[in-house]
Amino acid sequence: MTLLDPLDDVDEEFLENMVTYGKSVTGIDNVIFISPAHGQHGPRIKVAIDPPLPARPKLWVAGGGRTRTSLSPDPETIAPTVLERICRKADGWLARASGSNETVIADWRTITRRLDEIGRARDSLVFGHLNFVHVVPTDDEAAAFREQRPVFEKVMGGHRSFEHLANSYFLGTPGYMRERIEELAATGLQYLVLAPVVYDIGQLDLIESEVLRHFRTR
Repeated sequence: MTLLDPLDDVDEEFLENMVTYGKSVTGIDNVIFISPAHGQHGPRIKVAIDPPLPARPKLWVAGGGRTRTSLSPDPETIAPTVLERICRKADGWLARASGSNETVIADWRTITRRLDEIGRARDSLVFGHLNFVHVVPTDDEAAAFREQRPVFEKVMGGHRSFEHLANSYFLGTPGYMRERIEELAATGLQYLVLAPVVYDIGQLDLIESEVLRHFRTR
């Protein structure tokens, strides 16, 4: 999988070159990726893959709206350049974690409208989502938050309120996490990545038992 995430300090030419690079690598021929002319992002790179891949790697593009903060210049809606890159060149879209279910769903609706406009089938683009999680096996939201708050604030910093963190990331009870996944799946979500925020193998067991197993038979 090739994954591109638009960065604020990377220009459009660089990203377009990266997309072209990702779409053209097959392992059969050497591929040249040319960085922008001003050389900010490094020299020209010649790439060869051996043994050859059976097909080109899938190209995933991440991006979308996020909940605004005083430290982030990112828009709350998906940027037009990102929208075009996703709809015209990507095999999959990975929705960002720093928004909310509402922003992810709004972005997906914007993407599907644009796919319709350019004549691309909606099912040719995979809808994916990455988010961060800390599972506490309880039905008591307050108890879950008591354990989750210090963990998330240590990792994410203190420049956002805990309410902001809880709206963006997978916090609260396992039941609430499942509800969020159900809502996204009903909108079209096909691929979900849940990333623990602590180095604790027990979290993998809890993610499986409290969240994922509920979707295994569907």
